[in-house]
Amino acid sequence: MKKSIYLLPIILILANTFWSCEKDLPTEAVIEPYTFATLDENGGNWDPVLLTDGAEIGIPAPSDASSAAYLAELEDLKNAASGLSSSQKPQYNIGAAMRWYAGTR
Repeated sequence: MKKSIYLLPIILILANTFWSCEKDLPTEAVIEPYTFATLDENGGNWDPVLLTDGAEIGIPAPSDASSAAYLAELEDLKNAASGLSSSQKPQYNIGAAMRWYAGTR
């Protein structure tokens, strides 16, 4: 009788473990491929710009988050985003990194 008391929970735990691990978990994000609106016919004729040093590109320090310039730019972005058409909105459902990742596959 004592053996069956110990054996029953062990059997139930093992059975639950096998049944709970039956389903596959998603391992990749589901990404719709990005389609460009137009093709660049002259894309092969571009001249590359080669830099010898990263200091050749000057990036200014960002404005303070409470500055008037920052708040005005933020308001402009909100207005532009609210004016997107229904065909433009799906392009912004995922981040740029995810679109890049999808393009490399």
